[in-house]
Amino acid sequence: MSGDSVANLSNGNANTQQPNPRKTYQVVVAATKDMGIGKDGKLPWKLPSDLKFFKDLTLTTTDSGKKNAVIMGRKTWESIPLEHRPLPGRLNVVLTRSGSFDIATVENVVICGSMGSALELLAASPYCLSIEKVFVIGGGQILRESLNAPGCDAIHITEIETDFDCDTFIPAIDTSVFQPWYSSFPKVEKDIRHCFTTYVRVRSSTIESLSQNNGMNPDGNSENSKFEVKEFSFLPKMVFERHEEHLYLRMVQDIISDGNLKDDRTGTGTLSKFGCQKVFWRGVVEELLWFISGSTSAKVLQEKGIHIWDGNASRDYLDRHVLAFIFFIGLKDREEGDLGPVYGFQWRHFGARYTDMHADYTGQGFDQLLDVIDKVKNNPNDRRIIISSWNPSDLKLMALPPCHMFAQFYVANGELSCQMYQRSADMGLGVPFNIASYALLTCILAHVCDVHVQSSEMVSVDMRQKESSDDGPADLIPGDFVHVIGDAHVYQTHIRPLQEQLRKLPKPFPILKINSEKKDIDTFVADDFKLIGYDPHQKIEMKMAAQLLEAYHDVEFDTKDQIKICGLESGRAISFCSAFAFCESCVHFDRAMKRHSYLKSYNFRPFVLSTFVFWLVASVNSQFVLTIIPLTKPDNSPMSLCHHILPSTPNHLFQEGNVSLYFKERDEASKIKLEDEAQLSTLLQHGSKPP
Repeated sequence: MSGDSVANLSNGNANTQQPNPRKTYQVVVAATKDMGIGKDGKLPWKLPSDLKFFKDLTLTTTDSGKKNAVIMGRKTWESIPLEHRPLPGRLNVVLTRSGSFDIATVENVVICGSMGSALELLAASPYCLSIEKVFVIGGGQILRESLNAPGCDAIHITEIETDFDCDTFIPAIDTSVFQPWYSSFPKVEKDIRHCFTTYVRVRSSTIESLSQNNGMNPDGNSENSKFEVKEFSFLPKMVFERHEEHLYLRMVQDIISDGNLKDDRTGTGTLSKFGCQKVFWRGVVEELLWFISGSTSAKVLQEKGIHIWDGNASRDYLDRHVLAFIFFIGLKDREEGDLGPVYGFQWRHFGARYTDMHADYTGQGFDQLLDVIDKVKNNPNDRRIIISSWNPSDLKLMALPPCHMFAQFYVANGELSCQMYQRSADMGLGVPFNIASYALLTCILAHVCDVHVQSSEMVSVDMRQKESSDDGPADLIPGDFVHVIGDAHVYQTHIRPLQEQLRKLPKPFPILKINSEKKDIDTFVADDFKLIGYDPHQKIEMKMAAQLLEAYHDVEFDTKDQIKICGLESGRAISFCSAFAFCESCVHFDRAMKRHSYLKSYNFRPFVLSTFVFWLVASVNSQFVLTIIPLTKPDNSPMSLCHHILPSTPNHLFQEGNVSLYFKERDEASKIKLEDEAQLSTLLQHGSKPP
C-alpha cells in the first residue's frame, strides 16, 4: 500500500479503463481529544512548537534535489498570511472548483479541482521526478475526505490535550487500519498541553474482528494482527528515527561497537557499558501476574507452559547455586522449582522469613504492591511510591538476585509513569522482556487506580489514550516508562543474532486492551489482557548464556587439602590438591575465589604463597577444560591464580609465567600441552603436586 504511488480502486467493470496511478500521501493535522481542528476558520490555539514541527516535517527531504508537496483547500490557502504564501521550499497544491481562482502563474503553486486529480498530477511527469513526499494539510472537508482513505500512508497529529471550543471536526483515526509509530513526551506551551504522534497504515481496510477481540491466537494476539504493510521507509526520516525501538537498537549497536570486553558469572564473556526482537507476550503477562501473586514456585509457570525460569529452578542449578559474593553455596535442601524469596515474594512480603514455596505467607512482611496502589490513589504526589526487589538479607536464599531491582511511580497530569532501575541488563534476551513487563505493570496500576469504571468490555491503552465511556473520561492513564540501566551488556554469543536484528526495521507498536470489569490487582488472569496488532519480525534465536560450572553439579569440602567436584557428564572427579593444608578448612581458598571463579585472576595473600608451590590438577570432560596453573614463579615469588572454565573455544592461548596452555576444539580438548608434558602426565596420574 505504501510507496510512491497507488492505483485507484476499480468499480468492478471489466471494460473500465485502467485508472491513472496516484501518489500516496501523509496527513498533517493538529486536533483536540474529540478531533476538533478549528473555530471560525482559524486555529483556536497558537503553538510555536507545532508550527516548527509542521515546517520541519513538510520541508525536509532526504534527496536535496527534490522537494515535498503540500495539498490544501482554497480556504486554508487564504488563511496563510500573505508574507508566507506560498509555503516556501514546497510545491503548494491548492484544491478549488472556483473558475475565478487563478494563481497558476505563482511559482511553486498548482491548482487542481479535486483530491484525485491532484494525486494523479503528482504521480505523473514531471512531478513524479521532483516531488519526494506529499502532505495533506487541510482544511476540514479535505481532511474528512482523506484522513482514513486508502491513499493515506501516515497521519502526523499534534494531540491537543487542553480543551478548546471548536466548530470544525474530523473523523477519529481508524486504529484497525492505523497504528501508532511514535509519540513524543507531552509538553506544555502557553498553558497548552500537547504531544506529537504519528500513526502509520498497517493494512488496507478496516478489520471488524480487531474491534471485537475475536480470533485470538495462543500467544494472546489477534489472528488478524499481521500487517499488510511490511516496511515503513516512506516516513520522513525525522519521524522514522523517533520510533522508541531505535533507542534500544542504538544502544545495542553502541555496546557491540564500543563496549568493554568483560568476564561474567556465566563464563560466556560480555561486551558491556555502564549507565546506559520478538517478545514472548504471553510469557510477559504470566510472569508479571506470577510476580503480583507473590509466588516463588517456577512450577506455577511451568504448568502454564512458561519455561523462562526453568534454568534457575532446576535441581542441577540449585545444587550448584553461585553468588557473586560466595564461591559456592548449594541449595540442596531446596525443592526443585523453589526459587526462594525472589521478585514476587519481595513485592508482597518484604521482610518476612522465607521457608519454602509451599508456606502460607499471608499477613507476613510488608506488601509493597498494595502500598503503591494506596499511594497512587490517595497520595499521588508522594515521592516515595516505590517497590523494591533488592533485599540484601535474602540474596543468599534466592536462586537469582534481582536484576530489575527498583521501581518508582510518578503521577502528574492524569498520567502514571514508572522509572525502573536495572543493575544488570542482558540487551539481547532480557531488556525487551523487561520493558514489556514494566510497561504492562504501569498499565495495570493505572487501570486499578482509575476510579471510573468503563462501560466497554475492554479498556484500550493506545499510547496515551483510553477509550472514554458514558461515565466520563478516565482519571488515570499510563504515562511514560523510563528505564535506567547500570551494566548494559551483550553476550558474545549474542552478537551475530543482534546484528541480524539491527538490520530489521522497527514496526508500529501494538495496542493493549485490559478487561474493564477487573479492578482488583489480585484477580487478573492472562485472558484479561489482549494485545491487538502485534506483528513482529521472525524469531531470532539467542540462547541464554551458560551458567558457570555448567558441567558440574556437586561440590564437597571433604578435607582440609582437597575440594572435590563431580563431573555431571563424564563422572570423573576433579581434585584440587595442594602441597599444604588449607587454613580453616579451605576458608581462605573460598574467599580468595569469591569474585574470581571464571576467566579472572586473583593474588593470594603473600603468606599463603611465600614458601609453597600450589598445584591444582586439571581434568577434561566433553564440554569444558578446567585448568589451574602454578601460583609461584621460578623464584618462588607470588603469582596470580588463573582459573579457566572455557567452552570449546578454538585456538585459545593462555600464557602465565613459564606455563603455556592451548585450548582446542571440543573433540581435541584432550590435546592440552604444557611445556613439560611429563609433568602433566604425573599430575593426572597421581593427583598431587609433581615430584
